Amino acid sequence: MLLLTLFFRHFPKLIDSGNVYIARPPLFRVDAPARGKKPASKMYALDEGELTAILDKLRKEGVGEASGPSAASRVWAR
Repeated sequence: MLLLTLFFRHFPKLIDSGNVYIARPPLFRVDAPARGKKPASKMYALDEGELTAILDKLRKEGVGEASGPSAASRVWAR
């Protein structure tokens, strides 16, 4: 936040020209279990929409949906 204030006060032309970017870390991490010869994988989602899309894709691939504590342990929200 402090760096954004510096750019806003002293370098407004950089902001106006669109050369200052804000990095957003992913909010969700989905751990997909290993399937056959495919190793376990991690996927990241920035919002609830992306999280839903990832979970739908995993269900279609046959990973299935766990309920209760097992599902909660695979998806963490910050």
